[in-house]
Amino acid sequence: MRINSAIVETNKAASQKDNVSKKKPLSLVPNIETSSSNYEDAVKVEMSEDTKNKADIPVQTLKNMQNGVSLLQAADQDLDKIRSMLERGKELAAQAADSQDEAEKERFQNEINSINHDIDSYNTTYSSDPNNEEVITALKSDWLEVAEDVIKERYGLVGDGAELQIVLDEDSVPYLAAIMYNYDKDGKAINQTMHIAVKSALPAALPNGGRDPGQYDDRVVTHEMVHVLMGRTMNFQAMPNWFKEGTAEFIHGPNERVVLDLKRSGGGMKGATALQDALGDGTNHSWANTSLHYSAASMAVRYLHTKIKEDGYSGGIKDLLTDLKSNPTESLDQALNNVSRYSNVKAFVNDYVKNGNGAAFIYNLDTAGEFRASLAGGDTGAIGGSTVDGGPIQTAESVIPDINHPTDTPLENFRVIWPTRREDQIPYQDNKAAMIESSRGNYTQFKVDSKALGTDQVDFINHPDAASRIFDEAISYVTDKQAQLEDIRNKLKNQESVTAEKINSSGITDSHMVKKEMEQVKTSLGDANAGIVSKIAKLQPERVLQLLKSS
Repeated sequence: MRINSAIVETNKAASQKDNVSKKKPLSLVPNIETSSSNYEDAVKVEMSEDTKNKADIPVQTLKNMQNGVSLLQAADQDLDKIRSMLERGKELAAQAADSQDEAEKERFQNEINSINHDIDSYNTTYSSDPNNEEVITALKSDWLEVAEDVIKERYGLVGDGAELQIVLDEDSVPYLAAIMYNYDKDGKAINQTMHIAVKSALPAALPNGGRDPGQYDDRVVTHEMVHVLMGRTMNFQAMPNWFKEGTAEFIHGPNERVVLDLKRSGGGMKGATALQDALGDGTNHSWANTSLHYSAASMAVRYLHTKIKEDGYSGGIKDLLTDLKSNPTESLDQALNNVSRYSNVKAFVNDYVKNGNGAAFIYNLDTAGEFRASLAGGDTGAIGGSTVDGGPIQTAESVIPDINHPTDTPLENFRVIWPTRREDQIPYQDNKAAMIESSRGNYTQFKVDSKALGTDQVDFINHPDAASRIFDEAISYVTDKQAQLEDIRNKLKNQESVTAEKINSSGITDSHMVKKEMEQVKTSLGDANAGIVSKIAKLQPERVLQLLKSS
């Protein structure tokens, strides 16, 4: 599924409505809307009777202000780097607009894909919400490791040590999970990122996770890992979408989805024909991100699996995938010619769609009660299971095995890049006798990712003339945010000087004086930026940059 500069493989949400890919934006600087009352709450200070502790508070405030100035400068330098990437993008846009060479435009597009990935890689944190911790724990203890093992066993695919970045999407998104990536010159997936929609994944309790048996979290993660493994072992770019998604569904079984789509499509032979016809001509022009098309793809792959086995290849789809990974430049056409009765995809589609064999295949499974049985705890229709290959019954709970093996390195053949947890409430200093109770505040974030910048919509191949305007607007956006950062930094530096002078002249040894100092900060900076400076002033230095980039 190509969205101009990036590819997104998504697994359907529980409602099985149409998929729309979204990316969670990176926040760079929080703007805390602060009223007089909650401003006071945010700087409450609990003081001990110890005079030394009282005296330490304004000194620590000054240190935090100084660190805040430095780290705001670091954030500005990050924006400088992003702006440089955008300037490069603008250069490529001008070249693409003048070029008549499609291959050259494709090279330009690949470079933009990499630039967007570099920008989006800033989104590597998650909040300290217990739900997020639950998801991370499940990924580390079970779901990723088991997915890799299952795919190796059932499909024969093994990774090559590439990086896989994990991102938690904490906002509401219309998918359970998604793989985002670009292509290299050989059609392999690079810069792969697995997005997990936290709200859809809950409860993320081991072993299975989620509420809908047809889309338990361990099944969803395994589906996405099929994309990851196929992406690294073959010419993934040459694979049609129906084959990508059908193969990913077949690993854990699509029966629960299929029975619902059959019903929605009229049931009986009418429904079976609708699923068959959704395959279209087998090209991406016929593909849509709907549950119907996922069901259609999974049934087509299962039918293909059956025919390959009938032709003497006992592994079915596994043998086809083995041929693809053994010949990493070949297309699906070539692999089908090597490992099936079909000379190419068109020949398969003619058999399945034009000759009506797909509808008959689906209808026979339906009338035998297979799909409905899956809703009552029966086999899910996965490769290797009882209904497909005469193996053991694989239910929603058992189709993906369960383990409990906590580790930071759950994947043997990928380097997992985990998101970093950030703290929402941070103590003023380690000394428990003097703590500031920080309020969460109402954050208005600077969003700096390819989605917010609009560069995810750049398409040098089909719409090169529109690209320059997109980059101009993106550069203007970043420049504006840098100006806001500079304003905050300068005001903080001024207040730093005032605070330092007062500490040197008389010291501040009383909690009421600390509150008065903070009120002076508020007055001098104005309401718009006071919350930011207040937050910086009470944070431990090592946490400030995390706050600026991702709170």
